[in-house]
Amino acid sequence: MPSRARASPRKDAAQATEEAERITGSRGALVIAKTWQDIANCAELAGREDFLDGNPVDWREAAGKCDAPAARRVLRELLWYLQEDGYAVTNGLTLEQIAIAPQALEIEETLDALLDATTPHLVKDRIGRFHLKTPRGGGRVSATQYFTAPTASWLERWKGGLWLGYDTDAKPGRRVADGQLEFEVGVWLLRKQVKVLDERKSFKTQLKPHKLTFDIEDDGGAVWASAPAKRFITADAAETLDAQAKRIAAWALPKLEALLSLRPGRYPG
Repeated sequence: MPSRARASPRKDAAQATEEAERITGSRGALVIAKTWQDIANCAELAGREDFLDGNPVDWREAAGKCDAPAARRVLRELLWYLQEDGYAVTNGLTLEQIAIAPQALEIEETLDALLDATTPHLVKDRIGRFHLKTPRGGGRVSATQYFTAPTASWLERWKGGLWLGYDTDAKPGRRVADGQLEFEVGVWLLRKQVKVLDERKSFKTQLKPHKLTFDIEDDGGAVWASAPAKRFITADAAETLDAQAKRIAAWALPKLEALLSLRPGRYPG
């Protein structure tokens, strides 16, 4: 994406002031500007207000239970979507979080390096009749590793992409929201393509034998698999990062092969 010239802070402030004056100066117009953060703050307060026992911050955990009121469950899911997409955060920092912040940053750096070390093991091995390639500019340490769709694969025809990453299993409606760290590998597709696949029963029946999950998001969807990080990490303090990367690659390779062997049918072009 081409970089845009950044306006000066002074110009930004002047434009914001001018816009504010224009809005407040509109006689007879009821204009109220709200950001997603404002909406999230209201949702957070609404969720907490009837939480009378214990720490009100824990209302989300209570809202995730099967017997929780529907209104509270909706608020919880709304806040998760806003936070997941980067629009808003409502819970402030705690003293415990501040205390572990240095270690948390170090863990994130290690996770990124672990994925970066896993990629070469995936690229050098043949997957079925395909070879994986990293996109140009790939190979740098990143929270997610992307791969170019192999030539002549259904994924190339469907203009999809492959990824390897990590996440915490704390998403409403996904699995048990226990915050467990997981590694993921999967295929990302555009919204139009996902809608077509959602109507093809023959495609969905191919997923179960490989333990693949099919998800639809607002802007697209994914076919993916995950495994808890504890599966790849031993109690040996002297273990190297590369040894762990090899175990992750050994798990990811058959999943990638399963993803590339899927037969989704005709491309909706």
